Amino acid sequence: MSNRSKSLKLRAFIIENNELTKTRSDLFDNLKKKLTGSKAEERRMLLNKEDINHEEDLISDYDIKKENILGVVLRIAHSGDVPNIPDKLLQNEKISIQELEKIDVSSSIIYKNHYYFLISNDYVITNLQGNLPIKRLQVYLNWFLSAERGSKLYEITPKIVDNIETKLADIKKIIVKDSSVNFNQEKDNQEHKIFKLSREAFAALFNDTNTLEDIIEQNIISAELSIKFKKPKKMSGEDYQKIMGAYMKPISETDDISFSTKKHGKIKGSDVLKVKTVSIELTESDMINQPQLYQEMEKFLSELQNENTN
Repeated sequence: MSNRSKSLKLRAFIIENNELTKTRSDLFDNLKKKLTGSKAEERRMLLNKEDINHEEDLISDYDIKKENILGVVLRIAHSGDVPNIPDKLLQNEKISIQELEKIDVSSSIIYKNHYYFLISNDYVITNLQGNLPIKRLQVYLNWFLSAERGSKLYEITPKIVDNIETKLADIKKIIVKDSSVNFNQEKDNQEHKIFKLSREAFAALFNDTNTLEDIIEQNIISAELSIKFKKPKKMSGEDYQKIMGAYMKPISETDDISFSTKKHGKIKGSDVLKVKTVSIELTESDMINQPQLYQEMEKFLSELQNENTN
């Protein structure tokens, strides 16, 4: 057995409950029912019909427990002239990462990447890489459970650190910048890069596209965008979680977001998100110890539940 290990960052999210007649979301219950007995073929979500690579997401493997569901989401793409994973695998209820590793790449679909998740009644925990928003999983779950959820949409929001010293009422401005901007570039290239990246960051924050276009046309946006705003002096912990969680949700590069506070100076966006770094053993073939990762996720879930109780 290998003595090597790999550090993985687990991110915590809250499953929002927007139905006043229910105490919690029914996402977990519906997912448990829908997964049970389903075939991998039925869980394939095509990202875009016009995509020549036919990229798809699917829950390939899972373990249903009484209080949570542990699983893997696979992103796959067609390999060469071969259009599908072998029918034998697609008809299976589960496809493990180990099984895919054994398939000859020249005769099967290739998976581009995968990530693990845990879903309970109230929380989602995942090792989805930090530069990818949780919407990737949210969109898939809403697609897979479209018949069960009816007209409502499930919302998954970043869990905010409970004991952060600053409060939303202490924040005097938010600064959005892009750390990848290279100021040693030629002037024309630099302006184009700043324009492109700032537009993306700004568009993620505001829905008023007409105003956004006017600002862009007048070249007001720079590599650093500072937003000042007023807030109520008093705010409950629940409201703080909702507002900060909603704000951070569309932002992928959280280290490029900082909050300027009255008492504590600048705080990076990543500092307000609930994350946990774990060390997972690697096998001789460089695969992670999956049962160990699942146990670390369950431990993280227990910590979140205890914090909520306290």
